[in-house]
Amino acid sequence: MSITRRELLRALGTSAAAGALWSVGCGPPAKAASLQRFGPEELRAALREAVARVRTKYPYATGWAALRERTTLLAGSGERGTARRSTATVVLRARDASGRTVERVVGEADPGAIAVAAAELATAGPGGGGALAPGAAEDHAEVMATDLANTPRARWLDTLDATLARAEALSSSRIVWQSAHATIDDDRRWFVGDGRDVAQRAVRVRSGVTLMAWSGTRPMIGEVMAARAGGLEALALDDDEVDRAARRALELLTPGDLPAGASAVVLDSSVVAAAITAGVGGVLTTAWWTRPDLRARALAGATIGAAAVTITDDPGAGGFARYVVDDEGWPAAPTPLITAGVLGGVLADEDGAARAGVPRTGHGRRGHGNGGVAARPGQLTLAPGAATDDELLAAIGDGVVVEDADGAVVDPATWRITVRARRVRRVARGKLSGHAWTDVELRAELPQLLADVTAIGATARAYGGFDDDGVAIGATAPAIATRGALSTRRGA
Repeated sequence: MSITRRELLRALGTSAAAGALWSVGCGPPAKAASLQRFGPEELRAALREAVARVRTKYPYATGWAALRERTTLLAGSGERGTARRSTATVVLRARDASGRTVERVVGEADPGAIAVAAAELATAGPGGGGALAPGAAEDHAEVMATDLANTPRARWLDTLDATLARAEALSSSRIVWQSAHATIDDDRRWFVGDGRDVAQRAVRVRSGVTLMAWSGTRPMIGEVMAARAGGLEALALDDDEVDRAARRALELLTPGDLPAGASAVVLDSSVVAAAITAGVGGVLTTAWWTRPDLRARALAGATIGAAAVTITDDPGAGGFARYVVDDEGWPAAPTPLITAGVLGGVLADEDGAARAGVPRTGHGRRGHGNGGVAARPGQLTLAPGAATDDELLAAIGDGVVVEDADGAVVDPATWRITVRARRVRRVARGKLSGHAWTDVELRAELPQLLADVTAIGATARAYGGFDDDGVAIGATAPAIATRGALSTRRGA
């Protein structure tokens, strides 16, 4: 089916206004009323009281609460505005002397509703409880130059307008559509239990710019996204990021088919981040580790990557998905997953660690809405190497550069990963040839992809996003030189 330029522009405008502001989860603020009536300290006090009540009937009781205010902003090509949505989830958990665990989930930040749930849980309790002893209260918050919560949204949009103005100055008349956009998640969490009374606040910002130009009859999209933790300062993109989007949009494509099949490849940092998020963080968890057909479990302790490959999950070190304690009150700490190419650790929550017989690592994380806890990755890092961009190209000789990841999926059983990317560029004799194609898929078995690494870039970039349950996951990665199979993206 063909599409005219006018139809595409109209679709882009509609998509930007409706998609950016609503379909990513920024719909009408259904829970806003309860969040406005009761402040964070009132909620924290209600959680303490609820856990104390449940604790009188159980030897173990905890409470967890999360408030998230998500704001989406859009500026450009005739559209400008914001949308905001607030959500709340509270989970009361109790365990009796036999080890049986029960939970109550409350989907609003209402002290009255929390008290009712606590009363129900306590009434059903077997006895044998005692007094809650949470210890000293702890408060942990993101350090911000300018707190977005105290900044009018007009200033947020001003920052996007400034990004758009720089994009227009760095591009050309060939750009026919542009937008600057951002999603800000102000996430507050509390955990109360014996020995723990912790409050955490993280503000996570994903900002980007999207530009479109025509290459003959085909649209070319240039887009950059930055994921950072911080305040108003985290909204802005630097000139290098904006210039990269403009160059992508104005790049001329090569006619004909993409060279398909296995080849030497340089994967840019976004592709590497997508690969390790899905293929390492998404597989090396206790949620999967007890599966008998899991290939990764059979390779535990074996060398699966080049000696230069070291991947760690450390949410306590900072980054987009940072936290101090997980949603079960366990302290965050570095968890080595692959060290010098050897497969080692597993990300574990409390129950998963007991089932799988592995150490607990502080990766028990609850989803927004349903409150379900599972072992999930936090802040993944592939240790950088020493190669420059030119040295990465020289390392593959003849091959392609794969750029601008657009998502990844993995089959945990086989450990086969597919990364969607927006473009590839041909490399001949260690130099870019000027040939470029768009909309590709990279396929590889993850252990082989890591084993074939011949060089790792010196510069790492940070990325971040959210899983299907709204849990933040971050990844920091450099570019790598390796091998993989390429094909045109299905449906492209």
